[in-house]
Amino acid sequence: MEVLIDRLDHQGRGIGKIDNKTIFVYNALPGELVDVEILYENKKFYEGKVINYIKTSDKRIDPVCPYYFECGGCDLRHISYEEELKYKENKIRQIIDKFTGLDNNIVKQIVGNDILSYRNKATFHINKNVGYYAKKSNEIIRIDKCFIVNDKINNILCKIKELNFKDVYEIVIRVSICLDETMI
Repeated sequence: MEVLIDRLDHQGRGIGKIDNKTIFVYNALPGELVDVEILYENKKFYEGKVINYIKTSDKRIDPVCPYYFECGGCDLRHISYEEELKYKENKIRQIIDKFTGLDNNIVKQIVGNDILSYRNKATFHINKNVGYYAKKSNEIIRIDKCFIVNDKINNILCKIKELNFKDVYEIVIRVSICLDETMI
């Protein structure tokens, strides 16, 4: 079923219409015409995934992460960094409009320094694998390196995989850049 995507929701999913009913499409960007498979339906909306890109956005990029399409760790690695910052700024403006009486012009342009290795905290899940949950699942996707976390976290992740955990199902790692400290 063909869908024209007109905007992104707060989870980074593309939003379009099928027979006047909203559809949320994973990995779809505004301006894209996509052929979708419906994964979920209720009275008010559909959820779907892209089967084929008929027309792609010029804002689309190839994610650097090999786990991106399975992992639930991040949602916007398929959009250019500049567009991601605009998306986040717009999202903050919408939240201010909806939940406060403030003028959303108080929001300044969001400027990021690092495209990769910027997160200072990660929660890894442990079962037979160590990694992140798959999108919309409790299945653990084994991660050897997360491209958006600080390199210290990735180094600790490698050491964690060498250990044999019993009764440990989750590990949170946080690093402080200013204090040069790490908490596990």
